[in-house]
Amino acid sequence: MRGLLVDQVSVSEVLLDAYEATDRDVYRDLAHELMLHAGRVLWNDTRGVFVNRAVGDDDIGLLRHTLTPFTLNCRATAVLAAQTPRAKDRSLDAASYVLALRELQVS
Repeated sequence: MRGLLVDQVSVSEVLLDAYEATDRDVYRDLAHELMLHAGRVLWNDTRGVFVNRAVGDDDIGLLRHTLTPFTLNCRATAVLAAQTPRAKDRSLDAASYVLALRELQVS
């Protein structure tokens, strides 16, 4: 699944708003999954940041290069970090969240 960081972050923020408004776990869980996906596909270990988009094998020219949007990186890590209070109630389900935070070095 390819994607844009801005889409992953924006939809995650909306899902967290929906969770806060309805208290339905599905919205929180979907936001969590989107950010885990972003961490797997859009995280650049070498630079320690999210890149703006996934690069495909068939991309050519400038499409082979990614950008590291500063503001969007701040929003992305904030979305993941916003799960901290909720993770405490998730017992073993919080393990993937904790590993994602550790991998992304979000405190």
